[in-house]
Amino acid sequence: MFFLENKTSYDVTAALPQAKEGVKYALDRLADSTRGLTFDEKEHRYFLHGREMASVSSIVEAYAPFDKYGTAAKCSVNPRHKFFGKPVEEIVAIWEADGLAAAQAGTDVHAFGEACALFMQGRLDEIEEPFRDRITPQGLRADTPKEEAVARWWSDQDWWRFTIVAKETRIANPVLGYAGTFDLLLYDVLDNTYHVRDYKTNRDLYKWYGDMLLPPLNMLKRNDIGKYTVQQTSYTIELRNLDLDIRSNELIWLKEREYETVQLPMNYDRVVAYAIKQVRLSAK
Repeated sequence: MFFLENKTSYDVTAALPQAKEGVKYALDRLADSTRGLTFDEKEHRYFLHGREMASVSSIVEAYAPFDKYGTAAKCSVNPRHKFFGKPVEEIVAIWEADGLAAAQAGTDVHAFGEACALFMQGRLDEIEEPFRDRITPQGLRADTPKEEAVARWWSDQDWWRFTIVAKETRIANPVLGYAGTFDLLLYDVLDNTYHVRDYKTNRDLYKWYGDMLLPPLNMLKRNDIGKYTVQQTSYTIELRNLDLDIRSNELIWLKEREYETVQLPMNYDRVVAYAIKQVRLSAK
């Protein structure tokens, strides 16, 4: 069992005026990007002042399409595959069930991550049930291996240097016509910069079968790292449009009780912006 210790005494916004200013500036700019933005959670659709935006996930999917029935057919006739001999429909059903379970597990972990953020800020009254019941004299209790991984990440951060700007935040780019949600934005008081962080619970971020994303993103591998590079770059494009100096995109890869941080490349703004334009043009 692991407990996240409350380290609000290390909160730099309480000690340094420039940290407060940096956080306020970012929040004001983010408000500009979210004004008029709504999200249909059931349909996973974004609207900005009534105009539908392409979701970041749909943009990623456009350059990494997955033919589940064709792939299932290949697995079914491959003697070395675990699904050898199974009907295609059954294989697809298994994949879809696994996907739903993974999505729910990811949602649960994200919710605990939000509780951790509020706990570290001392905003205990804002923590939702059932997480509020886990606040003890020892700290915020993590009950599952993935939650422990989240708590360990939070515990290991340099809170004398970084402070939390925003969590689970939706943004929209009205010019390119897309919207998405990032998990965490941090402010670095040492150099007045900002850093994007996203939780991931994938089994293997690096697994790759040798193919690339579709052009013009065919310099990126068609694996989770390649797809998340497009995802994070989409966030970075809009955050930089808001005049925020984004210096790093990092995945917090949550394993069983441990985590790994994965730095993503930061030099694909132009090609990803062009790729987004192509998706929007093809949708017209």
